[in-house]
Amino acid sequence: MYRAQRDLLKEEWRVIEKCHQNPAGGKYRATNHPYKMTIAEDAFLSGSNFSDDRMFLNLASYEEIGNGTLKAPFLIDVIGRVHELGDVQTVQVSGEDRKRVQFFLVDTEGHNIACCLWGTYVEQLEPFTENTKDQTIVCLIRFAKISFFRGMNLITI
Repeated sequence: MYRAQRDLLKEEWRVIEKCHQNPAGGKYRATNHPYKMTIAEDAFLSGSNFSDDRMFLNLASYEEIGNGTLKAPFLIDVIGRVHELGDVQTVQVSGEDRKRVQFFLVDTEGHNIACCLWGTYVEQLEPFTENTKDQTIVCLIRFAKISFFRGMNLITI
């Protein structure tokens, strides 16, 4: 699998020969597609001249997140303006110290959703929070989980 990870570069198209499709399952899934693709250990990957400029984001509606219409087992993509950004906190989770930051994302229509980032995601956001106190931060979160906590739906990653 390490060879496949090394050969599958971001923003480059590849042809994959020898892969398997199995029924999708698990607690959280990136798509509602009924099958998942598994790349075999002896798969052959080659370059492709195919090109596609479409945006492969499937942005979730804030209203559907807030009212519970979206199903929790599917991972979602959201984008919005960061509002009420809290301080980075270190909390105990299962006996380990983990960093956490909480904030709201606001869409263009004024709807907001609560967000909670953990671990390395907090570390990626931290430099922006320190250097942009009076500036607007727009945040794109890919493959986030919808959770229910303290009486409201929130996004976690």
